[in-house]
Amino acid sequence: MWEGRAGRPPAWMRDLAEGDTEVLELVVRALRDFHDAVLAPRWEGVLKSFHGDLARRMPVLAEGGHQALFGSLHPQLQWRRDGLERPGIDWEYELGGGGLLLIPSAFLTGPPVFVRGDGARLGHALIYAAQPNGQPAGHVDGLRTGEAGNDTLAALIGPTRAAVLRALREPRGTADLACLVKISPASASEHAKVLRDADLVETRREGRSVRHSLTPLGRTVLGHLRPAAEKPGDRAS
Repeated sequence: MWEGRAGRPPAWMRDLAEGDTEVLELVVRALRDFHDAVLAPRWEGVLKSFHGDLARRMPVLAEGGHQALFGSLHPQLQWRRDGLERPGIDWEYELGGGGLLLIPSAFLTGPPVFVRGDGARLGHALIYAAQPNGQPAGHVDGLRTGEAGNDTLAALIGPTRAAVLRALREPRGTADLACLVKISPASASEHAKVLRDADLVETRREGRSVRHSLTPLGRTVLGHLRPAAEKPGDRAS
């Protein structure tokens, strides 16, 4: 990990590289504590995101082959001249028949990342942001907040609560949320509580304020509940 950096690595890292048992145990305990505090409470959502992404990729692969599959992973990925390209990467690598493992990640929000294997234990991989709902992270479904009057989500949970849920595609404080949806802070807090009780929203305290954001289930709901389809007679001929 220190290769290419200036100066010497810290002492604990040198000890770790040399196989110091005490330092290794410290790193293991730190990783376990991090897992218990950050990952374990959200692991069910991580698995849902992973399996949901796989479920929507399989038909794409079956119908359009690997070119269609790569094209669905991220707008920056392109299959050209029997190779996979991504802007901003100025190196080339031949897989040599070793294959490429595709890994949907619930934690990645940026462009896909290429990982070169070691030829033994680890294979070559492409890590990309999981899109279990057919939408990349941060995608907005075309409905502005307040336009939820005639759609399936509003019919299910009410127009104001639907507007609150859509507004939380980006994490927001209570005052910011109230201003965006044009309701009082007290009302925004109450709607957030109801959505939180339904596991659609999570709330975290940051100092004296709180910040609301969508849970994986909340993002799934927004991805599947679209505006009601127009009837054939409603379209202009």
